Formats: sequence, structure tokens, C-alpha cells
Amino acid sequence: MLAKNANFVCLIVAGLLLSGLAIAQESTTPLKDPRFTAYGSFRLALSEESRSDDMQDFKITDELSRVGILGKVPVNSLEDTSVIYRIELRLFADEGNLEDDGSFRSRHSWVGLSAPWGNLTIGKQWNASWFWTNRLVGGGFNDVSIITSRDPYHRMNNIIVYKSARLGNFQWGSTLMLGGDGSRLNGYMSDGDNNGNTIDYYNLTARYLAGGLELGIAHHEIADDSLDPAFDGYSSLQLAAKYKTEKISFYAMLQSESIDSVSLGADKIDTTVLGISYLIDANYSIRLRHAIFENGFVDDSGTSTAFGYQYKFDKNLRYWVEFALRSTELEDDELVNAATTTTVPAGGFDNIPTGDEISIGLRFDF
Repeated sequence: MLAKNANFVCLIVAGLLLSGLAIAQESTTPLKDPRFTAYGSFRLALSEESRSDDMQDFKITDELSRVGILGKVPVNSLEDTSVIYRIELRLFADEGNLEDDGSFRSRHSWVGLSAPWGNLTIGKQWNASWFWTNRLVGGGFNDVSIITSRDPYHRMNNIIVYKSARLGNFQWGSTLMLGGDGSRLNGYMSDGDNNGNTIDYYNLTARYLAGGLELGIAHHEIADDSLDPAFDGYSSLQLAAKYKTEKISFYAMLQSESIDSVSLGADKIDTTVLGISYLIDANYSIRLRHAIFENGFVDDSGTSTAFGYQYKFDKNLRYWVEFALRSTELEDDELVNAATTTTVPAGGFDNIPTGDEISIGLRFDF
């Protein structure tokens, strides 16, 4: 108990020191050129986590630091058409390397065309639906690890993404996966390189914009021949909404995954995310996010609630403080079984036991 209290005091002191930090020099100006932009983001935190399985951890964590390049190069022979590209690597700033378990972690590696008819890109990238569903509800201020919810679509490898130009208030898009492993969907998919299927996975998505209102919808499906042998079907529907004013934003997302397990039959994993953010002034903002999940296969339901604030010193430097609580109805041994048994679809918040975490972090973009 004494050690836990000492760790908590350290976190509070760190937050107070950051609150009083003065910036005495101008911000770093990134190397920007329409054809080539180098960028990066350092995101490091002190975190204290306690869980119902008796795990307690106080450590420095990297919260998705990254480095990359992107660009837009006009094609002289095609009117109003440009080649667009992006390469982004995960940077493990807490350990000082670009590798995880001996291998590089690419976040993005894609190339494509941008034209009056829209954007068409190929490679590892955000799936089209992410922009108009999951992005609206986001994570924490920096998508820190404590703000967990079920996002199986995320970035995917071996995909082609099309996003149309704006059609009045509407925009639509689609994703096709050819020969991929499904990324976060890989528990439901076989090896796309060897299943003989042309299209392994696809989605269709659309959004509507009107003033401060943004609505998104997406349908996801894994082709039957690309399913893991433990499953007979997978599809999903997402609905998302965000309303933004000058000071305050409200957002919500409903996600329903319909899964047919060979051994357990058909059931659903449902995720609901609700949130509100408030801009106190040009520097301070606060955010509250609540997620609810229900996994019909293991009769599990749970919640994740996070509250945090951040302070921006300028456009490049900020710090955050966030606190999160997680709860689940399953006992710890049941969670382990659900996570390791292939016939039980993983659900909820990556099967993380009940617990809480506080994170105080610093982010520098360049």
C-alpha cells in the first residue's frame, strides 16, 4: 500500500511540474513541402495500473510514438491528379528503438492517386470506414493504452481503399482486402495468401456532413472462403455520430458484430461508445468517454470509463492526465480461457480484467 501511494504521489507531482512548465523557445518547424513532409510524434507517459488479477505496475510507457514521411507529387500528364504516399514507422521511445520483438512495426506504407473523382490508395493503411466511424469517437487525448475498446478494423495490410470526392453533403468509400491476414480480424480469418479467394474482406462506408453534425455508417464482411475453419460467418454494422460546436463536442458509436462459430453457433459482440469533450480555452480541454461491451458467446458484459484533460503549450507540445476504470463480469480465469480458445470469439476490451489506471504524459510533435 505504501509503494502504491508513493507511486500515485509521483504521478501527481509530475502533473504539477508539467502544469508549471514554461516554454522559452519557439516551436520546432517541421520540414514541409507538398512533395515531401517528414514528421514525427514523441508520446511518453508515467502510468500506474492496478488489476483484479493482482497485477500492479508503475512504469514509463510509450503511447504510440511514430516517425514518418508523406507527400503529394503532381502528375504532369494528368490534369488535377497527384501521386500521394505515406510511410510511417512505430517508434518505441521508452526503449529507444524502431523494433518490437526483433521486427519493424510499420503503421502505414501506401501509395495512390488523388484526383477530382476522389482518392485511391493501396498498401497498409486506415481502412475506409475508420475515417467516418471509429475516428469520430477516438480514444483518449493520445489514444493511450488505458482507453481500450473493441476496434477490429483499424489499419489493415494488403488493402485497396477508395474515398470519393464530396458529393454535396455526402461522401462514400470502400475497402477491399486481397491476400491479407485481416490484421485485428486475423482471429476470424485464414491466411489470405493461400485460400484461393480473390477478395478476403470488404467494407462499404458513407458519411453525411451538415454544419457541426457528422454521421457515419459502415458494413464489414469476411468472404466465406477466407474464414478461419472455426467460423462459418462474420459481418458487422457500425453507426457513428458527432456534433461539434465552438466549445463542446458530443459523439457516439454503435458497433454490432454478427459471428457464426462452428462450435458455439451464431451470436453477437456489441460495442457502444459515448463521449463528450469540452474546450475550456485555447489551451485547456477535458474529455469523458464511456464504452460498453456485450459478448454473447461468453455472457460477458463490461464497461470502460475514462476522464482526462490536456494542456497545449503550443501546436507542437502538450501534456495530458487521464484516469480510466475498467470492469468485466467474467472472472480472471474465464477471461484467459476466452482469450486463448480459438472457438470463443475474443470480445470486450481485449479481455483485460477489471482494473484502473492513471496516465500522465508528454507529447511533442514535429
